[in-house]
Amino acid sequence: MQHGVSFDKDIKVSKNGKPLVFLSKQEIKSQQPQAYLLFWTFEINEKTARVSFVYNYDQNQSPKAVRADLELNKQGTEWTVKTVAINKV
Repeated sequence: MQHGVSFDKDIKVSKNGKPLVFLSKQEIKSQQPQAYLLFWTFEINEKTARVSFVYNYDQNQSPKAVRADLELNKQGTEWTVKTVAINKV
């Protein structure tokens, strides 16, 4: 879900060969997917990046959520994870 972060509708992203769908908050409410990522922060510059999101899952049974905060560093063309924090919400 896009909330505070916006993605172009034509972006091509996949997971395990399956395309991902970018939904608005209203589309999440109406479609009620079993699981989704809620992106909060994308701060990217030439050498560093910071990403925060919440993974919501089991939404149709017993809703659960996990928050992930990552910091990445870039050397050349390679991005590596510097720190990661994962917490139940």
